[in-house]
Amino acid sequence: KVELCRSPTLSETPFSESEADGVTGGGCGFSARLSLHNMSGRVGAGYHVTSFAIIRGRMERLVAGAASIGIELTSAQVQQFQRYYEELMIWNRRVNLTAITEYEEVQVKHFLDSLSVTLAQRPVPGPLLDVGTGAGFPGLPLKIAYPELSVTLLESTGKKAAFLHHLVRLLGLGGVDIIVA
Repeated sequence: KVELCRSPTLSETPFSESEADGVTGGGCGFSARLSLHNMSGRVGAGYHVTSFAIIRGRMERLVAGAASIGIELTSAQVQQFQRYYEELMIWNRRVNLTAITEYEEVQVKHFLDSLSVTLAQRPVPGPLLDVGTGAGFPGLPLKIAYPELSVTLLESTGKKAAFLHHLVRLLGLGGVDIIVA
């Protein structure tokens, strides 16, 4: 079950009207039953579809977990992590990026685990080389949390590197180099 809400912070990724079958009134204006591959996207003028967890959770586990290890995330950073999650789910349908797809699990097992490397050394030393980065872990979560960090992502799979290029551009992350080797 998903809910449609007017929100400028949710995904702008479009999907066709045929993918938005089952739309009915309710919730914050609309609700819909869509298959998993349609759970993120844009419906009509300014209405976005996303899971209840995204609307109600808004990265609460990530924010609390980061705070517990001494990292205070700004609202802009939380929005970047949210968008990261959304794009990861969209691209994961085409490219095998991760088996972990549940909203709270991604927050803990991908984002927080990536940030936990800061427990070993602070400040985070730079530049950072992330070898075999896959979907960008731990390099991109560290870059989001520490915008001044210079990051190089090394990935051997072209499709995963395409995802990384897309995500870096979408999130507006400067100081990130992606190498396919």
